[in-house]
Amino acid sequence: MKRCLFAWLSLPLWAACAPPTTYHLITPGDDFHYQLSLAPAMPALWPAMIFDDTTWTQGATPIGIGSDPALKTRIDPALLAVTSAGTPQVYLRHTFDLGADADLIQEVSLQLAAHGPYDAYLNGQKVLSASTGTQSSQIAVPGGALHPGSNVLGLEVQPIVDSDFALSPELDGIRGTTAAEPVSQVMKGPYVVAPTPTSLTVVWETATAITSQALVNGQSYDGGSGTHHQVVVSGLGPSQQYNYHVETDGQSSEEAVSSTAALPGGRVRFVVYGDSRTNGDTHRRIAEAAAAESPDFVVTTGDLVASSSDAEWQTFFDIEYRLLQKVPMYPTLGDHEDSSSDGAARLATLFPMPNSFAPNVYSADYGDVHVAVLNSMGNLSDQTSWLESDLAAADARGMLHEFIFMHWGPYSSGTVVSHGSNPDAHDLIVPIARRHRVDAFMSGHDHFYERGASGDLRYFVSGGAGAPLYSNNPIPEARRIANSHHYIVVDVQGATVTTTAKDPNGSVLDQTSWTRP
Repeated sequence: MKRCLFAWLSLPLWAACAPPTTYHLITPGDDFHYQLSLAPAMPALWPAMIFDDTTWTQGATPIGIGSDPALKTRIDPALLAVTSAGTPQVYLRHTFDLGADADLIQEVSLQLAAHGPYDAYLNGQKVLSASTGTQSSQIAVPGGALHPGSNVLGLEVQPIVDSDFALSPELDGIRGTTAAEPVSQVMKGPYVVAPTPTSLTVVWETATAITSQALVNGQSYDGGSGTHHQVVVSGLGPSQQYNYHVETDGQSSEEAVSSTAALPGGRVRFVVYGDSRTNGDTHRRIAEAAAAESPDFVVTTGDLVASSSDAEWQTFFDIEYRLLQKVPMYPTLGDHEDSSSDGAARLATLFPMPNSFAPNVYSADYGDVHVAVLNSMGNLSDQTSWLESDLAAADARGMLHEFIFMHWGPYSSGTVVSHGSNPDAHDLIVPIARRHRVDAFMSGHDHFYERGASGDLRYFVSGGAGAPLYSNNPIPEARRIANSHHYIVVDVQGATVTTTAKDPNGSVLDQTSWTRP
């Protein structure tokens, strides 16, 4: 079944995906708390939200026994042996977050190869009793079974002890529609990209080819009659807020507000994160946290989606809806976007950048900050001359701070199993960065947070916006590594830059600052 990973549930009704929309709530590889017990030893409240499972064993799925090396967590086979008292039950719990609008979920789909009978609970309420075998069950959600914010799935499984088994539950939430909820033509956006001190570009996409227009501060701009729409609004003022919305097929989107870019001389704040491609719940929390930081813009370090399918892009824009309404995004091409034949072109279409050397190779100024974005999935030697001239022009304009973004960067403590340092970036791009006194490289690809330096050249690895976390093997240049989902806040004031890495709850993982001479 093709499905979204997890959509932003607080969308206005007009902006929802075309029904039915499916949200991936629990994915393979998620952590579960689990316990073995002989009934009726387990407390009756074990599947409820209020139950404390901190003393239970915790591990990433699949959870089970057997010779398969893919099993990440093993249950001791001796504990499952048939005894005179009976066969132990396996109890599993996982907490997931629904955001603000839990009542939009009308059905859930539970997929579990249990190799034995099992019961499923949502927040302590039994919603399914299943028999032996691989199960994929559609479950109507009882009224009040799901809550805004945190929820818990509980599973009580009776394993078959004379064979290997692996438990890897998946839970999808299926959002229904009501008669009062029209299906909107607008599927993605509207959102603003590539702001300059005097212009904004508004982008949106519709389900079918249809005439559409953008209204910015009440003035209408023709968005054409295809499925992809974009308009450039010029003649604006720097650091100014503008109201905008789009109108299509007699429907009007929410009124949103975005700003033109600042001129040099003021404070600039931007947020960096990447590799959001897998865990939609974590991605949503990162996007919410990023919006709460009130950044001037966001830069992603690649792998926004897993395979560049339209369904995955739809999920991405659903999750990012509230953030992208007001904050422009500068994307970096990752290997997962690039894995499909048209993935690179699709990213460039969704985020059109005016100062581009090639698709997904571009630069932009915002206040005292210059951003240069490279395609590490392409031939980096073809990009060196452009980068040299681009940074020289930024120097000539008096830009105080320069940052280079690429998905696979020149320094990383990733292991052989993951990725590690990119030798081509190290040999071809680092010398250019040193000549132009670039403040820092920022990349993703390895799924953790890392800060380091090679002489005066700083680097950051930020690949923790949803993809499964990776192990690491610190390289000599590394200064701080955190195996955590995260985002980075970059504050620029005059010659001083401060970076703060935070987890999805906003807790600080690392902070550093420097002053450019």
